[in-house]
Amino acid sequence: MGNKSSREEDKNPRPKSAPSVKTQAPQRHSDPGTKRTDSDSNVAAKKRQPSETSSRSKKSSFNKAEDESSDKPNAVIKEIENKKANKLMVAAIDFGTTYSGYAYMFKSEYGIKKDSAIHCPNWIREGGISFKAPTSVLFKPNKAFHSFGYDAEKFYNENSNNQDFKEWYFFKQFKMKLYTDKNQLTKDTLIEDNRECGNRMKAVDVFAAVIDYFKNHLLKSTEIRLNSILKNEDIHWIITVPAIWDLKAKQFMKDAAEKAGITNDQLTLALEPEAASLYCRLAPVAVETTKDGGKVIASMQKGSKYIVFDQGGGTTDITIHEVMGPNTLKEIHQACGGHYGGTTVNQEFFKFLSRLFGGNV
Repeated sequence: MGNKSSREEDKNPRPKSAPSVKTQAPQRHSDPGTKRTDSDSNVAAKKRQPSETSSRSKKSSFNKAEDESSDKPNAVIKEIENKKANKLMVAAIDFGTTYSGYAYMFKSEYGIKKDSAIHCPNWIREGGISFKAPTSVLFKPNKAFHSFGYDAEKFYNENSNNQDFKEWYFFKQFKMKLYTDKNQLTKDTLIEDNRECGNRMKAVDVFAAVIDYFKNHLLKSTEIRLNSILKNEDIHWIITVPAIWDLKAKQFMKDAAEKAGITNDQLTLALEPEAASLYCRLAPVAVETTKDGGKVIASMQKGSKYIVFDQGGGTTDITIHEVMGPNTLKEIHQACGGHYGGTTVNQEFFKFLSRLFGGNV
């Protein structure tokens, strides 16, 4: 065999002077005439496989992280709602332009005592009592809270002769400043009080003082009535706002509530007309025929459609709902309204009298 190999090499002798050259792997598509074997393709595929696997792994990890990040807000909201659901009491503040008040109910009494389970404090006024008090608040010269409601108006009106109120702050019917000054509304927004001297305070401090007063009034009254201590952390607070308020005004109310010691995880804002609509849904306004043929007064039945006009001191809010079931309502039209409440009507009437009789009358 060795001779045969020598003879073949003699037939194709290699030049002795030719330098030795290292062969290189052919570049992809560098020579159209170069053919790649199946083994070459398999090797190349194996070389690419780890990077492709790594790419898929990175993409999968990215999608997983993206899904987890998108679930975080939902998880936080769910956690907050669970905290609210586990509170011992629900307390709702109706912060009105002219009058304000609050009501509360223990969750353990819900569905058992019905209307009798809702407790609403009485405010003593001249000539009787009321479920609401004037939205009037008085501050001392150092901007410390002094009094609210009938007490504030009485002290301010009856002590004007023996007390110099020049440096005091007396606010009344100030709620709609959140609407009229909505474009400039911030935590640092200042509002003037209702006197000619026009002393100014931060609006958030004024609103927070009223909310804080209601909070402390509730805690003190329940302690006296139940002979036990109820903590603020045990309460799910509701604050009603007009339908026409934008996100700035709603956030402002949250900031004021937080300043009063009510955290976001125990607070819910409710639109005033929707709260009124839920009440009307349960009100006995229809006649229902019983199984024995008798007639009884009942709440609205499935398919009933109704409109609620909630006219307060500052705004008139409108909502339209349809009863879909025992505990379900359908919104036929988005809640709406405008700045034409009772105080606006009064102002227009005064303007009419001024045009009719003259401004000096």
